[in-house]
Amino acid sequence: MMNKMTKGYVTVQLKTQEFLKDNRGSVIEYVMVIALAGILVASVQSPLNGLVTELVAAAKKSVTGA
Repeated sequence: MMNKMTKGYVTVQLKTQEFLKDNRGSVIEYVMVIALAGILVASVQSPLNGLVTELVAAAKKSVTGA
């Protein structure tokens, strides 16, 4: 799952860079790119939240030896 999210992020990043190099973009296109970024952040927030919580718990357990 993380691999797919990473690939999706890289794809969006490359497309955004390509889009920004082309200075002929309209305001609507800029708004669409920002909206897409917001949707992607919102969609990966809950899976990442769970993964980070589990990682922190595992780190605490390994450090404290409990």
